[in-house]
Amino acid sequence: MYITVPFNLGKIKVVNQTAWFEYVMHNGSLNLVLIFGFLTFCVVSVVLLLFNGVIIGYMVAHAAKYGMFLKFFFLLAPHGIAEIPAMLLASSISFTTLSYLRKQLRQRQKISFKYLSLNVFKYSVIVAILTLIAGIIESNVTINISS
Repeated sequence: MYITVPFNLGKIKVVNQTAWFEYVMHNGSLNLVLIFGFLTFCVVSVVLLLFNGVIIGYMVAHAAKYGMFLKFFFLLAPHGIAEIPAMLLASSISFTTLSYLRKQLRQRQKISFKYLSLNVFKYSVIVAILTLIAGIIESNVTINISS
């Protein structure tokens, strides 16, 4: 995509200090959308994951072209270690839920909402913890690396 739309975005930097709570709320709301993406047959989850991949890929290409790859990597890596797995786990909750529901309906078996809600809750807690860690790292570490 970067080859077809090669905008010069300028230097990669963090423009302003953002509180960890704002990062957690932003990424947490996206993760909630990903978790409940099964309600749209995972279409929303797939679209959000693809969009996120396109944006990151575009930024990697831009950073590589203008010799800022290492800076981009060091800006993304600290919080990305927790944020990206949180997004992937949130979307996998959605995919697993849809798969379970589909399997139970196809085999005409009873849907165990207790089993389903326990699994969704258990993995959602992990997503929340990872999102919290990523938000704290992003607000405290990324700003220091950028300057």
